[in-house]
Amino acid sequence: MNNFYSFLLCGLFSLIMLFSSSVFSAEPIQSQISLNGDFDVNVIIANVNEDVLKIVVMVKNTTVKEKKFYSQIEKIFYIVKSEGKKYHVLKDSANTWLADPMYYQDVKVTVAKGARSMFWVKFPAPAESINSIDLTIQSVLPFDNLAITR
Repeated sequence: MNNFYSFLLCGLFSLIMLFSSSVFSAEPIQSQISLNGDFDVNVIIANVNEDVLKIVVMVKNTTVKEKKFYSQIEKIFYIVKSEGKKYHVLKDSANTWLADPMYYQDVKVTVAKGARSMFWVKFPAPAESINSIDLTIQSVLPFDNLAITR
């Protein structure tokens, strides 16, 4: 019986490693750099599910020391140019931002030198006919014409 549990645990561990490595090696949809040059910033998921647009961002520290990447949540938004509308990050029924990791009113990650970390945010979905947006994240060059999938 111990061999069965060892096999099962080994299989589960392999699946976890496969999933996590595929996320970290995902090809970016679009890449930019932070304004201070310390981070490569990549959108790796921009997907609409039902009425919610989920954006997953991976940041890579390009410096030789640990750095903190943060953005005020209210300074993360997207624009649909054809509508002339600006969309902000959603909040749930408890008035909590739909984003993680959060630190007070900021999306914040600590990234070791040369390492990567991720954060995600959720927005109201744009109209069905919209297939790209202009995403703004504080202190990062803008992601213009960012493709979204449904």
